[in-house]
Amino acid sequence: MPITIGTPEQRSPEGVAAVLKGTSRALPLSTALALAVTEKVPDAADLVAGVLTSAENPAERGAAARILGRIRSDYAIEHLRAALETEPEGKVVGEMAVALAFVGGPADQDAILEAGARTQWPPAMRRCAFAAGVIAHRYGLEDKGVEFPPAGVRPAFAEGATGAIEGSPADGLELGR
Repeated sequence: MPITIGTPEQRSPEGVAAVLKGTSRALPLSTALALAVTEKVPDAADLVAGVLTSAENPAERGAAARILGRIRSDYAIEHLRAALETEPEGKVVGEMAVALAFVGGPADQDAILEAGARTQWPPAMRRCAFAAGVIAHRYGLEDKGVEFPPAGVRPAFAEGATGAIEGSPADGLELGR
């Protein structure tokens, strides 16, 4: 049985917009962000970009980045690009990079890689390298020399890797950190 959050009025485009503007707490912000696309909220890109630039919680900024990537408007893409330049949190940088990977273009590759390097956090660096690779694949670009940071896999496992994973976490298998 599906779980419904909020009343139909709270889930309406006007109700979702009020939550995104910060004038209502009728719905959780994460729910309002998800509904911004599915409920066809007017000015959704502007409202979600406001969350991206003003939310104190990194998880909320990351969710806003994902939603901007789903909105796919030029306005949303420009907000992602601008926020990527100044975002200090590695997890959010990774979300922005992946969102841009699917809606941005070749000009975004360098900014994505620079943002990942700026965080100095290996998971963000890997997500940014992945995002740059997705852009290269989408546009059929030649190798741009994207270097993937190590994944943190134990060297003994990596040396004999065949592409198949044997064992389980219960056996002490470490797949990364």
